[in-house]
Amino acid sequence: MPDIVIIEIKNKLAKPKIRIEVYHYVTGVTDIIPFNRSISLPLRTFISDQNFDFIRINLEKDPGEPVLTSEIHIDLPAWIVFDFFSPDETRFTLRYPGDRVIIIVPPCPPTWKLKISRPTQPGPIMEKSDTIIIVN
Repeated sequence: MPDIVIIEIKNKLAKPKIRIEVYHYVTGVTDIIPFNRSISLPLRTFISDQNFDFIRINLEKDPGEPVLTSEIHIDLPAWIVFDFFSPDETRFTLRYPGDRVIIIVPPCPPTWKLKISRPTQPGPIMEKSDTIIIVN
């Protein structure tokens, strides 16, 4: 298992006024991914015995923009560990096509957060890079 996996996060949302906000724990940096762009971040296994590296993803919309009216699909590698948080208890659906996991978020206010990290135990991660695609 490589020490670092480069994760590319792509914003393929159909509305240009919806941006993806990404926070990377190790660097403490927050990036905004505009429409039809992507960023790449290193995801480490862990930093110390108690601290694990993670990336937190959520949506941002321009003030006055309406609630999202279509589903959002978040396409993740199957090896990734994720937590989906929603203050308004938005329910989501999971699909497992091959070596991927698709999180399907119904139309809702963009108040959810997705936290991703690497497994704490050695596992099937052989790639040195992978991709997360967010699309509707």
